Amino acid sequence: MANSDITRSENYFRRAKDRGGGEKLIARGLLHLTKFLELTEGRDLKRAQQLLDLAWKTSGAASRKKTAEAMYLVARELKKKK
Repeated sequence: MANSDITRSENYFRRAKDRGGGEKLIARGLLHLTKFLELTEGRDLKRAQQLLDLAWKTSGAASRKKTAEAMYLVARELKKKK
């Protein structure tokens, strides 16, 4: 687990909190959190990372939709592993 990923995730979430919940910052924080938790293996998890990266590059409803879809894929993959 890369300590830098959790630090970056923490910083993005803090900045999002300070700025009223900027969806782009939340998406980037989640991307680094998935990397820190080593949620990178498997088709769904790789797609989730791609969606979070795209959410970082967009804004508004499109960003929120991509973030939600990514977290759905992560949850689905975690459910399979349990």
